Amino acid sequence: MLRKAGLILWAIILVFIVSGCGENGPEYKIRKKRNMVAYIIDEAALNLSNDVEKTLNDTFYDPMPDPVFDLDGYTPDQFQLDAGYPYVFILTSPQLKSYAFFKIAFKNGGTGFYTRENVFSQGDFVIGVCAPGPELLGAFLEKYRDSIKNALYKSYEKHLKKLAYFAGKNNWMRKELLKKYGIYLDVPEGWTYIKMKDTILKFDNLFGIVKHYPERFMLFYNNPEIPYFDADLLIRMRDSLAALYYGGDKVVKSTVKVDSMMFESRYPALVLTGAWENSREYVGGPFRLIAFKSERGFFMIDMGVYAPEKRRKIQYLLRMQIIASTLKFKQ
Repeated sequence: MLRKAGLILWAIILVFIVSGCGENGPEYKIRKKRNMVAYIIDEAALNLSNDVEKTLNDTFYDPMPDPVFDLDGYTPDQFQLDAGYPYVFILTSPQLKSYAFFKIAFKNGGTGFYTRENVFSQGDFVIGVCAPGPELLGAFLEKYRDSIKNALYKSYEKHLKKLAYFAGKNNWMRKELLKKYGIYLDVPEGWTYIKMKDTILKFDNLFGIVKHYPERFMLFYNNPEIPYFDADLLIRMRDSLAALYYGGDKVVKSTVKVDSMMFESRYPALVLTGAWENSREYVGGPFRLIAFKSERGFFMIDMGVYAPEKRRKIQYLLRMQIIASTLKFKQ
């Protein structure tokens, strides 16, 4: 009787679980690691796998290869709805098996580019690209390449922002930076000024902040006298500042990747990402540098990590870039 009663109880619980899923959204929570991207690709389009992976991912060198995302490709027969993928990319056309997953995610979608949250799992982010026919998959992948990458990174940044500010914001430092430098910057709790030989790194045109476990550091430098800059000048400038304030760090030039962006949606900026090393102290790690011209003149934000115990370091640079992106100048 007890066993029978137990079975009845489990049946009732199961009914409640199933009835609770229905129209309210997917019942499965994210179970994969947060930087994993699953992409669905039909066997007829496997020749596009490399192009898909190049679209979805960036790999930086610090100096070891450090991709932002882990990518897993699946054919429609392999993909599991209940596996809890944080990010899903579907490249399809109406003639292919993968189109069934596209219609689950985007019921009213036709050809084109689409995004939607909470489709197969709670908290997931799904990107879909649908071409009129299989022969146009490559052309549509190329057409929406920037849209795919931007949407994926924007969604990932939401997760990283939660990690960056999980302890709250340092309101004291925000007031201090506004008063001394005339800038607004949302510094998370746990960050403090860098100290060099027991002296706080805080000058009229330069200050540095640091956070431990793992070691992360950010340098903010303003110089209205610099009329022009390129990647080579930025590397020399970083090396010069590092010689003074980082104990002799140097950029490993062979690892540097140069990109561009719009900082604060206003300032065209150069972005350098690569590795730094210090041959005297036998240490090193990744760095990212953002430089732009503003109404204050030349402005540079340098971000670095020292975390030999961590295999994946790029996410720490991306978290610091989120902090840097809160920078605004007092009018």
